[in-house]
Amino acid sequence: MFFAAYSAGCAAASLAVAALPEPVQLRSMPLLAVGTGVPLLGCLFDPPMPVVVGLFVLSGAASSYHVVAQPTFVLRTPDAHRGQAVGFAITAMQAAQGTGITLGGLAAELFDPHIVTGTAGAVGVIAATLLAGRWRTLQSRT
Repeated sequence: MFFAAYSAGCAAASLAVAALPEPVQLRSMPLLAVGTGVPLLGCLFDPPMPVVVGLFVLSGAASSYHVVAQPTFVLRTPDAHRGQAVGFAITAMQAAQGTGITLGGLAAELFDPHIVTGTAGAVGVIAATLLAGRWRTLQSRT
């Protein structure tokens, strides 16, 4: 249910984000990235299953920032280094996802899953907030 809810939110919101003008997409990207973790904070309160499913829909919807992030990364990478940069980015993403899933699984052996999910949301919010600040700095230079 959780994976389906996340995917449904992502699919619906991705269509909406893709239809936005590029300047709006670029401005919304950091907010959406931060917003991916925000709904998961609600899991800390151990809500009933239908609420958790709704939180995952919202988190998936916010993850639609990938519709903007991926092409922006590709287009802003110099042609001569694009293949190498994309390969590195894919490898880093897969390694980070694998590490996150492994650590989350290990943590769920020690703590209640709702605590682990909420904490993962908090870590995501902090990381995305730091990166959003860097994105804003880079955007102001262009």
